[in-house]
Amino acid sequence: MSTPFRTDKRDFLVGLEKKYQQRWRDEHLFEIDAPPPSERESHPKWFGTFPYPYMNGSLHLGHGFSISKIEFNAGYQRMLGKRALFPVGMHCTGMPIKAASDKLVREIELFGENFERYTDESEAEPPATDPTGPVQANPATAVDRAKKGKVAAKATGLTYQFQIMESIGVPREEIKKFADPYYWLQYFPPITKASIHLSPAQDCSDAGLRVDWRRSFITTDANPYYDAFVRWQINKLRALGKIKFGERYTIYSPKDGQPCMDHDRQSGEALNPQEYTGLKIEVTEWSPDAAAALKDVVVGKKVYMVAATLRPET
Repeated sequence: MSTPFRTDKRDFLVGLEKKYQQRWRDEHLFEIDAPPPSERESHPKWFGTFPYPYMNGSLHLGHGFSISKIEFNAGYQRMLGKRALFPVGMHCTGMPIKAASDKLVREIELFGENFERYTDESEAEPPATDPTGPVQANPATAVDRAKKGKVAAKATGLTYQFQIMESIGVPREEIKKFADPYYWLQYFPPITKASIHLSPAQDCSDAGLRVDWRRSFITTDANPYYDAFVRWQINKLRALGKIKFGERYTIYSPKDGQPCMDHDRQSGEALNPQEYTGLKIEVTEWSPDAAAALKDVVVGKKVYMVAATLRPET
């Protein structure tokens, strides 16, 4: 007869974890304010955060790896007696959300508000490139959404944006709301917060991060406070001569009428400006036929032919 597997030690440690996480919640332990002048020498302030995760999906393992570094440092600084402030922001700026919303607008026109006209034959349509979410074998539950990330975002094998949204747990009847880019700003930030917040209702609560959630925020002008901060920052840096207008080679989107950074594109990611070398060769003599045909065009002018190559060293 086999001996039953005992979990007493594990259960004891898990119980301690839950006990003290609840105490952190009750005491608002990680809600940090700047120390008063009288305490600044004995309890100096410390601030840290990590790059805001983008709000077109849930967090993935890469986010966990990045956030662990600042989390450990925040704990270490607290042990040194510092007032360690660790806020978490959520990045909503840029074109990936808008690009995905535009795809949904087109797909609603093709298949109806809830994609009821979609059939397997519809797969003949050109695929929606550079999707924004991972593939799941089965529809995800509401709780699962906090665990599904963008780790497989570039290889879903799915054709349409609405399929991608379904694969990350969004109910089909709710997908139409994502045709409005601002809806993404309402939907994914709470999922992100639930992934790392000390919430007993979430099975990701064991992370126990030292985050002051009073100071969480989203970017874009949907948050006028953060938007004003960024405007002040840029204007201040420009007035100090630290930044200025200039020119550089970039990818340009004719559809949007503006430069388009690498991760902002619906397709063509990793394609960057290329150096194209032109060799300028002056025409010193024309053939008789060319001279006769062009005499009214090139008379009295210098004319050059340009030979262009991507490999001038060859």
